Amino acid sequence: MRLQHSWRPVNRSPRGLTLPLTLVTLTVIMFLGVGLMGQAQTALLNTEVSNRAAQAFHGAEAGIHKAMWELTRPGGLQSYSGETGWAVGNATVDVTVSPGPGARTGGTIVTITSVGSLPGPARAGQHRHVHRQL
Repeated sequence: MRLQHSWRPVNRSPRGLTLPLTLVTLTVIMFLGVGLMGQAQTALLNTEVSNRAAQAFHGAEAGIHKAMWELTRPGGLQSYSGETGWAVGNATVDVTVSPGPGARTGGTIVTITSVGSLPGPARAGQHRHVHRQL
């Protein structure tokens, strides 16, 4: 007795490949899209951090200029020692004026230290220090 196989030949027409090929293509496109969204999110975060750092730096620079203005006013060198909590745009600035190392020898009279702070989330909060000797 001979066994008969009821196997049919495999259909090799291109019509049967449409669904699997479409699914593979859509999966690849989906992974590329997710990767591009992650890159865009990282770029936006880096831009925000950079902008906040620039704001903090410019706030600290404004503190230096204000201290220089205060010191050049009549009696300013004796009376101005700095200030804290000065608002410059979104930044908060702390300015300290201290006697310089050469105040008695005709060298540096004062050292101005200005700190610009911009609060924010862990990576986005910024502090910039600027020092000037006059």
